[in-house]
Amino acid sequence: MKEGLEARIREHIKQDGPISFAEFMEIALYDQEEGYYVTPSVGRDYYTSPSAHPVFGALVAIQLEEIWSLIGQPESFPVVELGAGRGTLGRDIRDYALNISSDFAEAIDYIQVEKHWGKIPELPIEGCFISNEFMDALPTHIVVKKDGSIQEVMVTIQGDSLTEVLMDPLPGVLKHLDEELNVGPEKLILPEGYRTEVNLEAPRWMAAVAKALNRGIVLTIDYGYSATELYSPERRKGTLLCYHQHTYNEEPLQQVGCQDITTHVDFTALIRTGEKKGLSTKGFITQREFLNNLGIQHYIRSLGNLGLSSLEYQANLYAIQELIRSEGMGSFRVLLQTKRMEGAKLKSLQKETDSRYKPPTMVPKLRLEHLPLYQAKYSLTEKTIGEEISLWPPT
Repeated sequence: MKEGLEARIREHIKQDGPISFAEFMEIALYDQEEGYYVTPSVGRDYYTSPSAHPVFGALVAIQLEEIWSLIGQPESFPVVELGAGRGTLGRDIRDYALNISSDFAEAIDYIQVEKHWGKIPELPIEGCFISNEFMDALPTHIVVKKDGSIQEVMVTIQGDSLTEVLMDPLPGVLKHLDEELNVGPEKLILPEGYRTEVNLEAPRWMAAVAKALNRGIVLTIDYGYSATELYSPERRKGTLLCYHQHTYNEEPLQQVGCQDITTHVDFTALIRTGEKKGLSTKGFITQREFLNNLGIQHYIRSLGNLGLSSLEYQANLYAIQELIRSEGMGSFRVLLQTKRMEGAKLKSLQKETDSRYKPPTMVPKLRLEHLPLYQAKYSLTEKTIGEEISLWPPT
């Protein structure tokens, strides 16, 4: 626990009264001095697709090159990543772009944006906005159905501990929830005791992205559901989870500033916001479908032709397969939205991959910046495999 951070939250509550969970989450994750995301933490408590294997970035690069070609192969192609962290995805995209087209690689202008840095660029962008596990960590309100009405979970102090208290919802919370419950043919009715999240900030980010994009694509990759799935009866406890040292818990008021706090993304809200702001929804598919359509199976088959040692082969194979595992990252959702690209047919939405992009002789391999998932799973150490550090030299 970061005692200084929690102390400041306590003082804030003592002076101004209970705060919304969204405000608590904002401070815990994004405080400029001690917030969880001030220091990139990928690998410490969890791992992401870009940190698993560079094939993820390679396949995203293939999709981006298609967009670049469709808008006329401009000399400058901005790629704005929201929540880039250590920048692994950006490096993998740029590295692999050289194997697709030198002109495309030279055109990429990679821009990283973190939530705690401020707003996204307001310049007209003709290129791409991309986020991978960004929307799930945006601060969210929490509500509970009690005594027939919706009440909001607020954070207060009781004795020596931070605790929850129910109060009337803040402005905008009920309106947003009502819109989400009305998306289907029949309005969803939340049963008594139902607890869920209402994220007002994710649609705000999507609106800002739609405003900044003049032409191109918005690629949102995250775990989440449509509104009808998110607010279904089986999710009566909500989706909020905390991650600390590769274990999860449901205690966000503990270990303040030292654990990740996430909720599943309401993709219906992102789709609706995007369409209101001029984006066209091209596809909403799983990450497994997205990567398969872009040719990940070609990369898996090509691993056997690289002359890898048995351990290196298994490590790369395991990491790539993690990206499409149905009960894991493969179940993540990919939302593709475009602007001023009417009629474009994207290869990531087609089951047959473009023959131009079958893997070249160079297939990206794990580097030191990627996480050794295979070794961690099977408890392989330097003692058992020799000098693990030399398994995949940096390139």
